[in-house]
Amino acid sequence: MTDVKLIGQIATEDDVERLRTDLKLLIKWSADWRMLFNIEKCKVLHIGYNNKCSNYFIDHTEIQSTDEETGLGVVHKTLKAGNQCNKVVKEAYSVSY
Repeated sequence: MTDVKLIGQIATEDDVERLRTDLKLLIKWSADWRMLFNIEKCKVLHIGYNNKCSNYFIDHTEIQSTDEETGLGVVHKTLKAGNQCNKVVKEAYSVSY
């Protein structure tokens, strides 16, 4: 199983539309290759305080927004490392027991 990250810098409405178009192309590619996405596991992470937090859809289903995402560690929308540090400490404690 593979994770896919679609990333874009969004500053204008044109940027929002470009990301939506990229998402549609990605969904079409996944359908063509029969590698469908689990929409329930898809998330949107809006980073930055001035982010417009636009909505994105897969097959007319809105992708849910989240405050943090895992992948290469934990990424929080504020880009602060606190949650990543807490996760590492918890894992270290569980290993030590």
